[in-house]
Amino acid sequence: MNKHPIFVPTKGRAKTPYTIKALQRLGICFKAVIEQQEYDDYLPIVGADNIIVLPHQNKGLTATRN
Repeated sequence: MNKHPIFVPTKGRAKTPYTIKALQRLGICFKAVIEQQEYDDYLPIVGADNIIVLPHQNKGLTATRN
């Protein structure tokens, strides 16, 4: 378990999830923060327990980070 939570806001990177894969290799717990329309793309990569779905859609990474 991490001392502090790690959140990875991501948009449109399901095919190239470099940060997510690096955290997984290192065994670091994290949550991927995504928009609803990308849920099916990220589900096989991080699993349902590691996804936080935002209430908005198609607002881009800036809105996702905020």
